[in-house]
Amino acid sequence: MGFRTRYLNWKSRRLITEWEGLTVDTANCGDADRTVLIIPSDPVLISSSTGDQAMIGAIKAEWFRRMPQATIYIATAGGTSDDAAEKLDLAPLAILEGGSSLTESYAGALAIRPDVVILMGADGIDGSYDPSFSVRNVALVDLLSRSGAEAYITGFSVSRDIHPMVTTIFDKLDESVAVNLRDPVSYARFADASECSAREVADVAFLLKPRESRSVTELEQWIEEQRSQGRTVIGLNFHPLLLELDRRTALQDLIQAMGEVVEGLLQTGDIAILLIDHDERGSSSDALCLRPLYEQLTSRFPNRLLYPDARLTASEIKALSSHLDGVISGRMHLMIASIGAATPTFGIDYKDKMEGLLQLCNLDCDNLTDARSVLADPGVFQERIVTWISDLDRQRRQVTAALPSVRESAMQNFAPAN
Repeated sequence: MGFRTRYLNWKSRRLITEWEGLTVDTANCGDADRTVLIIPSDPVLISSSTGDQAMIGAIKAEWFRRMPQATIYIATAGGTSDDAAEKLDLAPLAILEGGSSLTESYAGALAIRPDVVILMGADGIDGSYDPSFSVRNVALVDLLSRSGAEAYITGFSVSRDIHPMVTTIFDKLDESVAVNLRDPVSYARFADASECSAREVADVAFLLKPRESRSVTELEQWIEEQRSQGRTVIGLNFHPLLLELDRRTALQDLIQAMGEVVEGLLQTGDIAILLIDHDERGSSSDALCLRPLYEQLTSRFPNRLLYPDARLTASEIKALSSHLDGVISGRMHLMIASIGAATPTFGIDYKDKMEGLLQLCNLDCDNLTDARSVLADPGVFQERIVTWISDLDRQRRQVTAALPSVRESAMQNFAPAN
């Protein structure tokens, strides 16, 4: 194991020991419908990930509907993350600052006496990024549940190997915590790894409402101009995280390969492509891939390749997706937005996340590739995209038929534990 792995394992063990030794205050939460606490996927950046923004928006809307008079807090790391929370009309609660102990985070949460606590799912809970972060957040939900709060972990993904220290927390989790897995593959992996009771749901982001705006309307006009000339309009997203950390040096090769694919598609004359930014977080920002691809090709295809200047919100992206003929997505939550808008989607997978989503929606798992395959033969990937485009009408009918049950499944994120 490398130094980072050893350090994170050591940190996780310390958190588990701290969690096991804490005395729970059983008289501090859950005595009135007045306070909700959201624990986000990223307490520092809050909503720089559009996927996180979508989940926060859906959770906030549901709990305002249920508890109109409640104050909804979101756990932050303080500083600029407090400002980000306030921009979402949420009350910041700086209990996840760097260096703070689990004991301090728990005490800080108890100060607002939360009646409901919601840990946002996403793909970090299984420990595949940072097991200590996962252990800390799940342990905090457990402590607040034991203190009387109504507790939920919204649907999350599980990669092939859930971290054993995360499993340790789940195996001892308070039974009143509602644990949700967001697709059948993740549910099966979790059930194999842990004795914790859980259920299969759809991602909470499926509940996000689309929002038309001036920016969306302007892009819709461009889309309709392309269609008036007989073109199929496809959204495209890819990003650095499609490559594992030890292969990130191949990023320029991936950009070049995707450029070859896009160029081949545009040369046909009957396709237009809209590049979609979905995440702006530092070294994983989509712009690191989309901007150079655009600069490489825009002079040759100025009218059929567009990279919008303005970054859209999660609800705007869902609205935009409904106007596209199809979306090629390297982001899980862009795929969710597209499917939620009844738009066919082709996935570029990472962390083994997307197959389960396609299964959940009864969609074709053949419409999936990964960066390694794109790098190995861009021509084969282009041929697969051409075949996918030729079948978009049937796939749209398939997605539309699946949506009612998917939305119903997404609502189960907020059902109490069995």
